[in-house]
Amino acid sequence: MTFNIALLFIIVSGALNGSFIIPSKHIKKISSEQIWFLHSVIGILILPWLLLILIQPQALLHFLYLPDKIMLYLILSGLLFGIGQIAFAYAITYIGIGLSFTINLGLAMILGSMFVVLNQHTLLSQQGLFVCSAIIFISLGMIINYQTQQHTTQRVSCKHYPLGWILAIIAGITSGLQNITFIIVAINHRVINVNPFWIWPPFLTAAALPMLAGFWYRSNLLYREKNLKSSICFRDILLIFLMGLFFVGSLALYSEGLYRIPNVLHIIAWPLFIIFIILTSQAWAWKYHEFRYHRHTLYVCLLFLLAIIMLATIQL
Repeated sequence: MTFNIALLFIIVSGALNGSFIIPSKHIKKISSEQIWFLHSVIGILILPWLLLILIQPQALLHFLYLPDKIMLYLILSGLLFGIGQIAFAYAITYIGIGLSFTINLGLAMILGSMFVVLNQHTLLSQQGLFVCSAIIFISLGMIINYQTQQHTTQRVSCKHYPLGWILAIIAGITSGLQNITFIIVAINHRVINVNPFWIWPPFLTAAALPMLAGFWYRSNLLYREKNLKSSICFRDILLIFLMGLFFVGSLALYSEGLYRIPNVLHIIAWPLFIIFIILTSQAWAWKYHEFRYHRHTLYVCLLFLLAIIMLATIQL
């Protein structure tokens, strides 16, 4: 029963994460840069610490006793993740929700799964063969996406298509590093024997720094160039708060799910989390008519599902 609940937590966390950008679709009177700036403040900087105080207040004292190298690792990887989130925000603008999430998280799944295999020194084993085969399916899915959507994305973003891919790839690499950080700190350095959500607040605080600087600069630059005026209302703040709640809540549920399953099954937790983010984001992409044709998207989802099934059948 505990294992089933853990899987449910991971599945729901993926669905929440794949939906966190959707509230911003209903904000019309401010720029995307200002939306992401406020999300950086509310969802990346403030909400993680508030949630930690609510669910793990005792964890605050343990930060005083963390080894310096662990805190430094959290800060450096968080800074890289923040840069990746800036790239991800503009990737969504250029190539849409569905494709950005697929590229970003496909790479994240590749990096995260390969790290687990290499960390356990099982690359040449049956487990390593299954992981490498799953990575091939993921790569095929991404190639199909590139070839087919190059001519089917919305006209406004076609001229930025290659740049959107580059930005999504950068985001994917930093998202993979996010999982590697989580594994190294939560699994190899068990400081607190509870839900490892405590890792995320300092990690996301570091991530918020480049996000705040980048989106603040870009927002001010655009408003000066176009002589625009900000017109944010209470409803917009609530929608941005909902963005942050989906994002941070997904990390809390994922952490709880990971905590409840045996260590030997951690290799399937990250891909399961990723695949439900991808499936959810694809569903939202269909809803918002980002794709003119849907058959290739079905093929991509099937390849990703096949990859997760292969990873799930690994016997450690």
